[in-house]
Amino acid sequence: MLGGMAVPLFVTIAVMTVIVAVTAGLFARSRSIRLLVAGVGLALLPLALYLTGLLTLTVNGIASLIAWARRTGWTDSMSWGAGLGALGVVMLLASGFLPKGDKAPKAPKAKPVGSGKKDVLGTGQRLAAPPTPAKPASPKAAPAASKASEFDEIEELLKKRGIN
Repeated sequence: MLGGMAVPLFVTIAVMTVIVAVTAGLFARSRSIRLLVAGVGLALLPLALYLTGLLTLTVNGIASLIAWARRTGWTDSMSWGAGLGALGVVMLLASGFLPKGDKAPKAPKAKPVGSGKKDVLGTGQRLAAPPTPAKPASPKAAPAASKASEFDEIEELLKKRGIN
């Protein structure tokens, strides 16, 4: 009775178990309902394939691919095809890690030469750009000063709200 159904049924149970286990682990880590719903939906797909009979077709197709690979000699053109296919898959996966958006990042525009100077009373004379602040003498002084200013700002906000 289970002779023809054994492999597809085993594949269905195995794949569903792996998907449920991965989903449970990810959900326990992130507590995301969105991830849980997506995982349950993904786990239902192998069962749907089994019940519709498409999983049997998939298993037969994989068996046919294995038989084809056994009887076919590997040639240079097949190596090229496999390499290009692998490159395509890598590029598709890498595209998921690229930032969203249709445009490439723009380079900053160059400022005109005299943009940092001002005309003094229409006389044609220009003042130099304001001096840039000097760097602190020691690298430890800058973080200490920024922490102190952050604490001062927080203290002011607390006083403003009436919290002492």
